[in-house]
Amino acid sequence: MDRLNEQLRAAWQATRGGRGCFLHILAPVGAGKTTALGRFLEEIGAPSERVAVVSARFGDEPGAPGRVRGVVEELVVRVAEGVRAIEIADEPEDAAPASDDVPWLLPGGDFLAAATEIASLPPPASEEQIPPPTRAQIHAGLLMDVAREHPVLVVLDDAHRADEGSRHIIEALARRLNEETDVRLMVVLASAPPLREGEEAPAAGFVPDKAAVVPLDALDRDGLAVVLRGRLARFGEADETWLGFVLDTARGNPLVADALVQVAERAGALRREADTPLGDPQLAERPEFAGLARLAEGRLPELRAHVRSDVQMAAVVGRRFSASLLALLWSTPEEAALIRIDALRATGLVVPEGDRFSFLSGDIAAHYAGTLPDKEREALHARIATLLRASARAEAAEEPTQPYLDVTETWSESRRRDRRIHDELDMLWAASRHFAEAGRHAAAAEAAVTVVERLFATSGGHPYLAGRFGRRADRERRHRIYAALTEAAAHLDLARQHRPLGGAVDPEMMAIHVRLLTVRARFKEVMGDFTEARRHADAAVEVAGHLPEPGGRLEALRVRLEVCYAAGDANAAREALVHLVRAFDRAPRADTVRVLGWLAEALGRWEWPGLLSRLFPFIIERLQTHGAPREAVRARMDWLASVTEADEKGPELLVHEAITDAKRFGELSYLAEELARCAAELIQSQVDGHVDLLSGEFYPPDLYGEGMGPTSPPVSERLGRPVDFLNWAESLAAESGQRLSQLRVLTTMLGTIYETRERFADLLEQWMPVTGDERPMRLAELLHVLEQGFFAVEHVEAVSERVLALATELQLDQVIADTIYEALDRDLPQVVRRADSLFPAARAAYERVGDVYGMITLSLVQVRHLERRELDPEPAFAAGLEAFREGADQLSAEQRAFVNLRYGELFLERRDGLDEAIDHLEQAIELYDQIGDVEHVQTVGEILREVYRKQGDLGRYRALRERFRALEFRSPGVDPLGLELRIEHLLTLARQEADDERAIEMVEHCVQLFGRMPDGTTRIDECFVEISKICRRRADEAQTESGFQDWLRRSLDAVRIAASINRSLGNFHRVFEEFHELFDDLLGLGAYDEYVRARAESRELAFSVGNVAELLYLFEEHLQYDAETGTKVIRLPEVRGFYEALIRYLLGLGAIEQALKTQESFVGFLAALGEVELAEHYRAQRIAD
Repeated sequence: MDRLNEQLRAAWQATRGGRGCFLHILAPVGAGKTTALGRFLEEIGAPSERVAVVSARFGDEPGAPGRVRGVVEELVVRVAEGVRAIEIADEPEDAAPASDDVPWLLPGGDFLAAATEIASLPPPASEEQIPPPTRAQIHAGLLMDVAREHPVLVVLDDAHRADEGSRHIIEALARRLNEETDVRLMVVLASAPPLREGEEAPAAGFVPDKAAVVPLDALDRDGLAVVLRGRLARFGEADETWLGFVLDTARGNPLVADALVQVAERAGALRREADTPLGDPQLAERPEFAGLARLAEGRLPELRAHVRSDVQMAAVVGRRFSASLLALLWSTPEEAALIRIDALRATGLVVPEGDRFSFLSGDIAAHYAGTLPDKEREALHARIATLLRASARAEAAEEPTQPYLDVTETWSESRRRDRRIHDELDMLWAASRHFAEAGRHAAAAEAAVTVVERLFATSGGHPYLAGRFGRRADRERRHRIYAALTEAAAHLDLARQHRPLGGAVDPEMMAIHVRLLTVRARFKEVMGDFTEARRHADAAVEVAGHLPEPGGRLEALRVRLEVCYAAGDANAAREALVHLVRAFDRAPRADTVRVLGWLAEALGRWEWPGLLSRLFPFIIERLQTHGAPREAVRARMDWLASVTEADEKGPELLVHEAITDAKRFGELSYLAEELARCAAELIQSQVDGHVDLLSGEFYPPDLYGEGMGPTSPPVSERLGRPVDFLNWAESLAAESGQRLSQLRVLTTMLGTIYETRERFADLLEQWMPVTGDERPMRLAELLHVLEQGFFAVEHVEAVSERVLALATELQLDQVIADTIYEALDRDLPQVVRRADSLFPAARAAYERVGDVYGMITLSLVQVRHLERRELDPEPAFAAGLEAFREGADQLSAEQRAFVNLRYGELFLERRDGLDEAIDHLEQAIELYDQIGDVEHVQTVGEILREVYRKQGDLGRYRALRERFRALEFRSPGVDPLGLELRIEHLLTLARQEADDERAIEMVEHCVQLFGRMPDGTTRIDECFVEISKICRRRADEAQTESGFQDWLRRSLDAVRIAASINRSLGNFHRVFEEFHELFDDLLGLGAYDEYVRARAESRELAFSVGNVAELLYLFEEHLQYDAETGTKVIRLPEVRGFYEALIRYLLGLGAIEQALKTQESFVGFLAALGEVELAEHYRAQRIAD
């Protein structure tokens, strides 16, 4: 293996120097091909700036997006997208530019698809017909062209299982590289000869013509012995005789050797016993031995007919399978299926793997599946797919109806729910694969679309799908959606191709097409490409109009409304709303109730002046008519959330009406829970707004109440009404007599208080050291809120006691433990005084529900308490560490990372804990890296760098520094997920960079990286906004007028680019945000005429898309009057025209309140100008009766 590694590295070095090659590694199954390739890729290290390294393993089951187009074809597209443009080598500055010195843009995936489609068309009749290039030649040629400028390494494992399209491209590449070696392309192919069941002679398998075959020698005896000793080290020192027997049997095959050790281990023969050599004397008699010995010879064991049949059926399922699925497939109870699986295990080819079973190798499964007749295998694939789809639907039916965690759910139950969702998605994805193998492409497309729909339903919302929280799982979910959409579209195209010409339109296929267009629109919305999202949504609505069932059309209409509003085009959204409301008359009840509930929730969040008071009564009446009283109650709460900003008594009237309806339908307890949730969301919204005003991030912090920035009432007034609603909800829950509802309301109240106290405490911590002994008015208000009334510590303690009493009565241990933990963690005085009894009570409750994470974090809190009291924290410290070691496999990666970080910090505080601290911190950084949490990776990295520096461990320090540097490399051809993490890392570093020029270079680098991602263009505007912020900061710090002007112009250019990008994407919300930045830059530069033109452009766009908030903002901008300069900057006719157009528009929308406020502002403006008669004229106009 070492010799092969040296050969590969030498070939790669030659390739980078300009001499390409094609190497084919041929070795038996289990000989270590994958390990050798992995070691080679690891040793060549992270690809440098201009190197593309891509790899794939054929036959993997998860269903990569290359399944339809072909794996190699997908890799070529990835390389082309990753490089995107071949840069011409830099010329000396004084050299004359060449006429062709321009970047050569490479075709993307869509272009390649179109080119191959055109190439497949029959050529026109002519005397000399030149055959068009084949699909394989097109992709092979593109890869060769890329490799003329960029070194490219393509590693393909298990090529004997390659799809037909990939084989054609591989053969085309082998021929091209044999004819033309002066390219920097290295293709490494690894394959195995076919497995044999009888005594037939060995076959070579897939060996491309003109390929240089590199044999992989079997691992020598000494090398394999080292591997096995390492494998057995945890049991003790192996008996040399027994070890020699295993080595002889394995014949240098690591896969067989490891399987033999597993057989002995599962039999319980590998035990630590004094004076007893470690080994399994009965190994040769065990049923698995004969099959493994045959596999070491390159042959498969001879199987009895019924066992072979079962092996074939299991192999069609895939390399991994479950007993439950085979039980359904065999139509037997699961207990009987396990007996039959024991017979499969006895062959040595199948091993247990967690709660499932697995073939030793995918090659073994592929061999037995391939021995079935084609028709029989396809029928079996179809049956498996049907069973998987049915099981997935059953899993989805078990999902709770509420979109939030309930107080009755324990930690273990939430883990089981997450596992159920994961299994459901895996089954749907596998169903799509099996339907495709069965040739049922429409069903495969339907399953892939269902995967996307379920990913949307279980994602947690737009911020998670958009990857804004830095978690790798959220990003992977989005990339999985992208892959599933690609799969579904390809399968649907194949289904259309197999449809008879001139046949009737298939309603089932049309329904799948509508669903595909709908989820595509939603995905494009998530990515920020609203132009494409609206195109897909419009197409979905159009196609759905031809469906016999109206349900699909209703969902398409709903998505079109969602997309139009999210894009910021209120006029298009109003039109979409009209069509949606009309469609309710013909839609099924279940679909109508679902979409009406969504509409109520959306309207509660959306800003639609003049519409809500007309729509909500309609929604509530329809829901009650359809027999959905709970949904009607929730709709009233959504209405309540939309009107509480008003000063009238409308909100209270809405609650009274809701109480009347709830009592009539027997839903008072449900109303109490929904009112509490609504009030909590209102409090959170008000707190967010107040923090934004005082944090200094968006506006100058008006700490002294001098009118700087937006006006805001005192915080007690902002929170008064929502707090009243929360108390009202508690009273209603008590009136209902439902103890569980009372508990739900109280836990909602407690969580809201905790969160509010933490947000306000952060503000006080930020500003109190700055203000010194002074007590600014706004900070005094915050202190008053935290020290007295609803948010005071005394009230927190009282609510906690009520929660504990109810939870104890209802025997809800999770709530008991969590409530005690939160109170102890926040050092509530009464709770701290009872800490000695409460810590054991909380630990016992966590043990009863099996919450390992709760026990560990409780121990960490107890350590802090004991240290503060100067008591021995060692028992609590050790208990938490022991719980972590025993239960780490039950924690998520994020939880393990946090615990490792905390214990790393605690060990650092100990004199003799440095080694343990480093171990925990290194595990934490690995886990945070795995999660994709860039900020925590950097935090832990800083701690470790400081530790290594003080320790003098320069090797580790350099390794850590290089690790972070590796994230900054431009690496064409890498996966989109890795690119996205690299971009987030660079943006974070740029925000922290002290050198602004360097920071701008880093952000510009991110622009290039975004261009290498699918749909990456939709986030490039973020980079230009970041550049604008940096330039403005430098402008504010500039010492000269010219410096100020230069930096502001750079900011202006960046903002213009960002606005242009978002306008092309149809993202009008962002366009208007960037217009505001544009106004500031133009005024700062003194370009008043250009500012007026930009303002007029913004006004025209705001009218065209119906953005009322922007129109009101622009109107206020028109009313800015400078008493010193008089009216020379005021264009009164223009302002009057704008006012009259705006009033007509607002009245047409029914936005009476906004119209009255606009009239009042305009009349005041005219009076300030001295236009008294004109002011009286407009004051006399009646806006509303």
